[in-house]
Amino acid sequence: MQLFIRSVKGLARGILLLGAIGTIGVLSAVPNFGSATSPMKMSVLAQGMMGGGMPDIAPKYSKEQIIPWEKPTGPVPSWLDGKEDANKSEEKIRATLNERVDLEFNAAALSTVMAFISAKMDIPIILDEMALEEESITPDEPITINRNGVKVRDAILQVLDPMQLTYKIDLEGVFITTRNARANKVRCYDLSHIFPDNGLIPELFSAMESMVTPDGWQQVGGNSSMTTVGSILLVNAPEETQLATERLLREISKQTPANMKPRAVPEKAVSKPNENGGVGIAQPPF
Repeated sequence: MQLFIRSVKGLARGILLLGAIGTIGVLSAVPNFGSATSPMKMSVLAQGMMGGGMPDIAPKYSKEQIIPWEKPTGPVPSWLDGKEDANKSEEKIRATLNERVDLEFNAAALSTVMAFISAKMDIPIILDEMALEEESITPDEPITINRNGVKVRDAILQVLDPMQLTYKIDLEGVFITTRNARANKVRCYDLSHIFPDNGLIPELFSAMESMVTPDGWQQVGGNSSMTTVGSILLVNAPEETQLATERLLREISKQTPANMKPRAVPEKAVSKPNENGGVGIAQPPF
């Protein structure tokens, strides 16, 4: 009987030793694991010898640090209040595109329609003929439109949409081009005018990707992209996406500022013994 017990104990020690050796072999590729004083190695050895199995060695990342922003002083930027910024010619063109016009054309050439709008609104409109040629579109493409009192930008988009074209405001003019990276324009939005810190950036990105021209972002095969540098949101996208971005940011800015600040959530009430030895409900502090 004693011989049998000694045999069983010897077999158990052998199994534990093989388990520890196998665990070390699997983790040999872990950086710094080979060090004799590595805390991870000591932990793994202890778990292997105690039958704890493979430890969780996945990296642990802390949440993004919340960085408070200081709201700039001075006038509200034009993209937020919707007013013209006289210091920028591009803003002047955007203001003109918000004016209204009457258009009546039947099978007129694309170049003729754009020349009429250019003269009527006193803004340069240039056809990117090289880009149009890549899409097999010529300046003579027939256009039919009959609109009264329509915003200039809406009229232009109505003309361009069926041909998969768009416009870009650049170099003090409006360029008619294709819906690719050529139509993109980088614009900057200082989010510190709206948000108290960077804590809502992930939610903003999610909202923009799902509500602002959702088929235009690079994640789904489009050409638009966005990123942040400090409190500045940089959007590289066509004009219609920039306009939709402005509208979204203006609506968000109408919130009560307190609704955008993180607040502590009271802990759930828990049971605890009361003075009489019974069980009462501990109310969270407010």
